Formats: sequence, structure tokens, C-alpha cells
Amino acid sequence: MTLERTELEDNKYFASGTIWMFFVLALLVSWSIWIPMFLLVPANTQLPLLLLGGFGPLLSAIIVIWVKEGKTALKQWLRETFGVRINLIWYLVGGLFLPFGIALLHHSQYLLAGGKSAFTFNQVWGIYIARLFSTALLGGGNEEPGWRGFATPRLMTKFHPITANFIVGFFG
Repeated sequence: MTLERTELEDNKYFASGTIWMFFVLALLVSWSIWIPMFLLVPANTQLPLLLLGGFGPLLSAIIVIWVKEGKTALKQWLRETFGVRINLIWYLVGGLFLPFGIALLHHSQYLLAGGKSAFTFNQVWGIYIARLFSTALLGGGNEEPGWRGFATPRLMTKFHPITANFIVGFFG
């Protein structure tokens, strides 16, 4: 779904309230989970609900596209948003090898500055990898298709990219 449109089509998202419906729905879905969670759930058991509330923007984008643009547009948006465009090895390089490379660089600088190494391969590395993937997929990856995949392109049909991103940043 390419968002290069004529002036008349550009205003479609704003005239129909599509973009503003998304923002309201995204905030309602997320905060209707988070407010009761903060008030009623003990802090040490809040994580599942915190993550669930993070899916509000994605769920809102799905609902708004389905209601306002139809099932075909929704299928196309999902295909474009979640379609893998690069080889899996590059995800591994960026998501796994790069953090280890940065850690190795930092550790090397520490040693060059006279520090003593206490480096061991213990269970901490396993926890690091698990948290890296869970954070990438659930701690931001769950909401970005809504903010960046739905709201930003539609706002950019009307506003300058910087302005569009400030609007998304304000709400998200």
C-alpha cells in the first residue's frame, strides 16, 4: 500500500478521522490495561500486563484499517509491515553479533586502561540473550508497527516528516 496520493486522497485520512481514531484507540487500549495494572497488581507481577498493553498501537492499527479501509487493505498492510525483506543472517548480525562486538570492544578498552578482567562465560550471558530478544520483540517491537507502520506514513501525507514524527512521539 503505497501512500503516494493526490491532494484529495491525502486529506482522506484526516477528513474521515482515521488517523485520530487510531491515536485515541491506541491510547485507550493501552491505558485501559496499564491503569488498573498500576493500581491493583503488585509491582513484581506487572510485566505480562505491561507487555500486553504495549500491543495497543498494533491492535488499534489493525482495527482502524479493517473498519475504515477494508479487509483487503488490512491484508496488504500486514504483508508489507511484517514481510521479511532481508536475509535472516543480517538479523543475527545486527541483533546478536553487534551487541557482543560492542561488549568485546568495551571490555578491551577496560583492559587497555589497566582494569583487571573478571570475564567468565556463566549464566549471565544466557539471560542477556533472552532479554535482548524479548526486549526487541515485546518491549517496543510490539507497538512500532502501529506507530511507525500505520501512523507515521499517514501523517507524512499531510505533514513534513519531522512534524509527523513529533506527533507520533507526542502520542507514543
